[in-house]
Amino acid sequence: MPRGDRADAPGADAGAPPGARGRAAAAAAAAVQPPLAERDEALAALHDALRAARAGRGACVVIAGEAGIGKSSLLAAFAASCGEQVQWLQGGCDPLHTPRPLGPLVDLAHRLPPALGTAVQAARTGHGLFPALLQWLSSSRPTPVLAIEDLHWADDATLDALRYLGRRIAGVPALLLLTLREGASDNAGALRATLAHLDPAATRHLPLQPLSAPAVRRLAAAAGRDGDEVHALTGGLPLFVHEALRAAPGQLPASVREAVLARLDALPAPAVALAQALALCPGGLELTLLPRLREAPQAALDTLVGAGLCTVAPPLLTFRHELARRAVESAVPPSRRLALHAAIDAALAALPARPGLLARRVHHAAQSGRADQVLALAPAAADEAEAMSADGEAIKLLALALEHGAAVGDAQRAAWLERLGTLRARRLALDEAAAAWREALALHERRGDRIAQVRALANLALVRSPQPDAVAFARAAVDRLPVAGDAAADAPAIAAVAHYALALSLTNAGQPADALAPARAAVALAEACGDDGVLSQALSVCGSVELSLGPSDESFARLRRAIALATATRQPERAAIAWVNLVSLWLLHARYGELIAGVDEALPLCAAHDLDRAATMLRLRRGIALVETARWPEAEAVLDELQAQPAAAARTLATTAVLRDRLRALRGEAQPAAAWRTHLQAAAAGGTEFLVADVQGYAAEAAWLRGDDAQAVALARAGLAQAHSPWLVGRLRRWLRLAGGAASADALAPVADLPAPFALAEAGDWRGAAAAWRALGCPYEEAFVLLDGDEPALREALAALQALGARPAAERARRRLHALGVRAVARGPYRAAATDPQGLTAREREVAALLAQGLSNAEIAARLRRSERTVEHHVSAMLAKLGVRTRAQATARLLGAPD
Repeated sequence: MPRGDRADAPGADAGAPPGARGRAAAAAAAAVQPPLAERDEALAALHDALRAARAGRGACVVIAGEAGIGKSSLLAAFAASCGEQVQWLQGGCDPLHTPRPLGPLVDLAHRLPPALGTAVQAARTGHGLFPALLQWLSSSRPTPVLAIEDLHWADDATLDALRYLGRRIAGVPALLLLTLREGASDNAGALRATLAHLDPAATRHLPLQPLSAPAVRRLAAAAGRDGDEVHALTGGLPLFVHEALRAAPGQLPASVREAVLARLDALPAPAVALAQALALCPGGLELTLLPRLREAPQAALDTLVGAGLCTVAPPLLTFRHELARRAVESAVPPSRRLALHAAIDAALAALPARPGLLARRVHHAAQSGRADQVLALAPAAADEAEAMSADGEAIKLLALALEHGAAVGDAQRAAWLERLGTLRARRLALDEAAAAWREALALHERRGDRIAQVRALANLALVRSPQPDAVAFARAAVDRLPVAGDAAADAPAIAAVAHYALALSLTNAGQPADALAPARAAVALAEACGDDGVLSQALSVCGSVELSLGPSDESFARLRRAIALATATRQPERAAIAWVNLVSLWLLHARYGELIAGVDEALPLCAAHDLDRAATMLRLRRGIALVETARWPEAEAVLDELQAQPAAAARTLATTAVLRDRLRALRGEAQPAAAWRTHLQAAAAGGTEFLVADVQGYAAEAAWLRGDDAQAVALARAGLAQAHSPWLVGRLRRWLRLAGGAASADALAPVADLPAPFALAEAGDWRGAAAAWRALGCPYEEAFVLLDGDEPALREALAALQALGARPAAERARRRLHALGVRAVARGPYRAAATDPQGLTAREREVAALLAQGLSNAEIAARLRRSERTVEHHVSAMLAKLGVRTRAQATARLLGAPD
């Protein structure tokens, strides 16, 4: 009779239709299986056995593993791969109270010769049935493959038949495949005897293992899911992995639930009771506690382990798979659930104190509906979690305390809310943090606690900035400050926090000049109160405000001191924030060398404390600096690293996309027509690290480089209307001047604080502008301003731009040389660069060879009869292409030695 869907191969029909139809069905079954991961070795072993059988040396392969491990899936894939070269015969044993004699062979009777089929159906085991079956396997063609599934449910007659065939299989050109779950047989002694009597020389055992974490990650990635989460849920069991990926995230697949509960229903009542208790214990239950539960006789434990549902991993008893635990948990009746949770909490109370125990007790207290127990345990459990840097768990525990604490006094409730707001802000859940601080503020106002109101308002301003209401919250905090001499011990520190909250809010609202006074007041108050943690934050805000108005060594030093204090007071998050501020301001003021070195100094701090968001922000800014300094291969490596991050944020990906398209524009590579429109839309929606004016500047640059002057002018004008940074203003004015012609240049009003490279270029001093860019370490910009120069300057620009691979700007230099009547202008890019392993031009190879000899730039220039400036460009381009920073590193890279 046809057999139903198998538990470990969803959708696979275990029956064996005749002839070609049977092979086609096997292939179709394989086609609907989940992807067969990490089974290459098992498939190879099956094919080895088949080759031996086809050569006349029969073989038996025993495939063992728990339910859902993929035994049927492996058979289906093997059957599909065999094609027409085998005669596939597949049957299986059923979990019946009274198994059918020769059940799997009876299912195959219609495939056998009539007399043999009749004998099988009549179960005539004493009338030469087994020898006749062996003789048929020996003479049948093509090579017969007899696959019998679920041998753990086999009847005695089937075991006898397989014992007979297995002892003699070596002399028959056939393959015998057997699948079973170890430890799942009601007839274990007979099954073991059958396996022991198989010909050991012709038998191979294939125990299947769960999928590894990397394999699950690959399968999950194809479904857009978190592979580590799926692996934790499923334990790598292929069936559970497949069903979990088919179901919505967080949903218990119905097929898994029914399969697990069906297995549980077949067990004795004491085993079911213990499984229900254990299912209410995520992470397992201590073996020492089992005697305290009436549900836990030793026989029940042995039954659960023997059935493959649970495993003993001292000191715990756990479910083998999290999905199985959830399936059993979902079926526990409500009244029994309440009683079990209370019993488990009482058992846990007998254990000595250790990390995590309080949180487990809170869980069971909450699930048993005992609010008093939750309130007694949750705050202390939150303290413990926070001390272990488990902020997420601390947040859940505090929320649970608040949920059960309707009768708690205002002061205690407000204290919990403030902690909740602080923890949520630390995890950047800013809207949720603001909600907690608002509720705390209302309680402080009801109590008339003025200092606490200031604290809540200041923190509301910090978590709401740069939203419009942040300034109002900060002003209210400062306005409510008590008069001098307030008796509260923390009043001076809170006053400092209120002032730096106002400074930060004003700066983020575009009012840095107004922010200067409260920023400096915050530093003075923090210095006076002696709280280094508060002082660190005040210095960070003050330095940032001052530097947003103009560069100053004193202001940069404030940020350095903020980092040092945060590090000394063990506040790595604060140190990382100060680093991000410092690096951002180095970028704002074009201090690229300090920026790149600073990021290298800051990243180890972020790595040591898992501050991934800060690390991403630092790497993004380093990527920008590497683009600006024409170290483009290094910049691409940074962008690759950022895009390859697990679960990279959309904002990060959008920012890297802008930088990649800028690099493409600089190199003259093809870009999608709508690329810059997309980037502008993302910036307008706050979806990138760049402001709209920044992207308008990059888009104007790209338009000018591709020869679209009208578009460059339009973008530059739009950007100038909202640009505040002097460096950005300078860039936008450049594109307006170059693309708009004399009329646009004359219309530009003088700007007092224009950075030196732009001011010199606008004044016509291209030599001075080039020197200014050289001092900043920007070889592309240095070459670019030489486009305004005379013939030697243009030749120098052309050589430098070609060396960098900046084709559009190099073509501009070439056209200007032609306009001056110069005809002997080299074309680029050079053919040698296209074939060189490092992309070096022939000239760069010459320079590299001389550099390796230890020659200086002046000596190389003399040897090659080129100007020293030209050699500098070649060396700079070579370092960028090799992805190194020093001449010594370049020599080592070229010689194949370690850097």
